[in-house]
Amino acid sequence: MIYSIPIGPWGSIFAVPTEVVDKHIKLCSTTALRALLILLRNNGKSISSTEIASQLGLSESDAQDALNYWVGAGILSAENAPIFSAQEHSYTSQTTASTRVAESKTTVDQSTGQKVTTHSSRSHLTREDIIELSQTDSNVAVLLREAEGCIGKPLSPMETEVLVYLYSYYNLSIEYLLLVLHYTVNMGKRGLRSFEKLVVSMVEDDIDSYAKAEQFIKRKSSFDEKCKLVKNALGIFDRNLTAREQNYIEGWFSIYHQELPMIKLAFEKTVDNTGKLSFPYMDKILQSWDQKKIHTIEQAKNEKNESSQKQIADRNTSYDIDELEQLITKSLVGEK
Repeated sequence: MIYSIPIGPWGSIFAVPTEVVDKHIKLCSTTALRALLILLRNNGKSISSTEIASQLGLSESDAQDALNYWVGAGILSAENAPIFSAQEHSYTSQTTASTRVAESKTTVDQSTGQKVTTHSSRSHLTREDIIELSQTDSNVAVLLREAEGCIGKPLSPMETEVLVYLYSYYNLSIEYLLLVLHYTVNMGKRGLRSFEKLVVSMVEDDIDSYAKAEQFIKRKSSFDEKCKLVKNALGIFDRNLTAREQNYIEGWFSIYHQELPMIKLAFEKTVDNTGKLSFPYMDKILQSWDQKKIHTIEQAKNEKNESSQKQIADRNTSYDIDELEQLITKSLVGEK
């Protein structure tokens, strides 16, 4: 009689480093874990990011982002061309997460009155810092998982560091950070550079709670929509609005209390009078209308009619005075 152990799928197995589970199971993305499993399955063989992307149904850039996590963790090494730049992802800080300081200087632009904040190059969290935080705070893993779903791709090591840094240094809730991230992604900015700048700017303006952030994002989203409508009305399709132009637009709505139809009318008057688009010229028109309490197309037309009638009356008055002077002169000559 012959005996055997029905091991089934256990007859073909591969090892997984214990460090992957002990240190990274909460921190790594699902995509990063799947990519690693493919590499471990092909242990001893070199495999390209293109092959991994094909097996996982990903773009090659997304596969590289997933693999970058393990390169940064020291689990993998990339042959020939590094998957990521060592300079870009260098973590040189010697301090713990709780003592990071990003110095900044805020000044006021005298021409616009707008606050301008410049940031010095901040220190970065090390991979060990991030792992330590994730092990003591379960919210870190939740934040990274939700952020990955929001941007629709695996987080790179740099993106992971940005999120954990903002969470730990500024003591912000994950709801706060995800709210801002959703906003920047909806604005077409899937990279985290714009997200980081916005978060830092908000905190410096004392927008440091979810309730404050929610109100801020609502106002900003509303203003963004107004800027989009104004751009279309003015025929600006090939560029973004400058900061100065956005300041003008904000003033038209919030200070002069004008709506889009009035802005269009001011644009038409500007082109008629100058032959081109001019934000300062439009601003003077809209400011003048606000001072005269003109805020509708009908009021603007009535004001135009009244102005035309006044001009005609002024011309008639001037003619009558001239005629009167001539009569007086003739009268005086006749008396002589």
